[in-house]
Amino acid sequence: MNNKQWFIEFMRDRYGIDDLSIFMLSVYLLILIINILVKWYVFDIISIILLAFIVYRVLSKNKTKRCNENIIYIKYRNMLIKPIAKKYNYIKNKYRDRDIYIYRRCKKCKTVLRLPIPSRRGIKYVKCPNCGNRYKYFILREQKIDIIRKRDK
Repeated sequence: MNNKQWFIEFMRDRYGIDDLSIFMLSVYLLILIINILVKWYVFDIISIILLAFIVYRVLSKNKTKRCNENIIYIKYRNMLIKPIAKKYNYIKNKYRDRDIYIYRRCKKCKTVLRLPIPSRRGIKYVKCPNCGNRYKYFILREQKIDIIRKRDK
């Protein structure tokens, strides 16, 4: 029996690598880098314990318990990442559409409204599609498309 077949047989009933194991491995590598810079024995102990726990999880035969741990990790990871991703997408879209749209929040329900920049400056009225609240907003700039057309004339 060669090494590859031996390893396949050895890992047959084991849990293996999942998202939590990958996260813990990246934390382990981060602790190793910090330990190289700081050289505290506390980081040595933490890294050894973390590596032992990673190996224990990967080689474990209790698949249901490891799967439940991974599900809990994914749930908390998604709870943390969703607001960050939402804010990132808002900033990215606002920058991408800066010449065409203005982003405002409804004063009543706090819904983000994407309003087109009109061709003229002044006061414009808008109605929130979510709550129906009507309010006015001020336009201090024109669309760049119209500015380019005015230059060409």
